[in-house]
Amino acid sequence: MTTLGRYWIVSLTLLASLLLAVFPIVPPYDWLRPEWTAMVVIFWTITVPDKIGISFAWLAGLVLDGFTGVTLGQNALSLAIVAYICNGLYQRMQHFAILQQAGLVFVLVGIHLLVGYWVQSLGSISTRNLNFLAGAFSSALIWPFFSLVLQYVFRSFQRR
Repeated sequence: MTTLGRYWIVSLTLLASLLLAVFPIVPPYDWLRPEWTAMVVIFWTITVPDKIGISFAWLAGLVLDGFTGVTLGQNALSLAIVAYICNGLYQRMQHFAILQQAGLVFVLVGIHLLVGYWVQSLGSISTRNLNFLAGAFSSALIWPFFSLVLQYVFRSFQRR
């Protein structure tokens, strides 16, 4: 697959994750929303580490900040940290079983959410409970399916 084709796939998955991030969910269940953009950043950082990295995560975070209306730079910082960790772990993570990857995704998305919580607490917009970490749990639960679908898409476009 050409580099241009790879960037189209990455861009489309990022756009889909951004739309899913702002897609309305019924209020009692909105705290269970998976962190789609963080999962896209994790997937592409471990799949194509030579092309996708911290700068992609930073830009994706800035766009996510604009889409969700949070403090500018909150998601950019947290996704850049996640991409930095993924850059150090990608060789190991590629060889992990899918459930081990899901456990690591739980930790990485948890870091993303904790950094966001920390930035919000600096502006005194914080809560006193840990419900915000439910997104890490739901992201880890759907990671096996999510990863397999994106691997299929990546490999099918790679053959062309």
